[in-house]
Amino acid sequence: MSIYSISNYMIDIGGEMIAKGKNPQGWNWCIGIVRPKDDSTGTNSELEQIVQLSERLGLATSGNYRNFYLKDGRKYAHAINPITGYPVQKDILSATIIAHQCMLADAYATAFMTLGSRKARQL
Repeated sequence: MSIYSISNYMIDIGGEMIAKGKNPQGWNWCIGIVRPKDDSTGTNSELEQIVQLSERLGLATSGNYRNFYLKDGRKYAHAINPITGYPVQKDILSATIIAHQCMLADAYATAFMTLGSRKARQL
């Protein structure tokens, strides 16, 4: 129980969210994860997976499939590699992480985007 007696909630702030308890229908919170497809228009809403959250958990998704542009046949995304200072050119379109803190989930999701699939799996 919290200071305000709120025990059921889901808060979403642009791909980062935290949820606890049940939704108004009494079910676990169901979060749809969009199938990552290169779609700079943001119109793709096909779901890859639905996850259920009930205990207090954070969820974050980072991806390079919406915020990008193409120039001379090369894709430039908004995720920046901190080592090179250039846009990430890896084999991951999206990473979704569930953790006990949303900040930690977001940090891992962003890190996985810069590491690529092999190094992300190792981590």
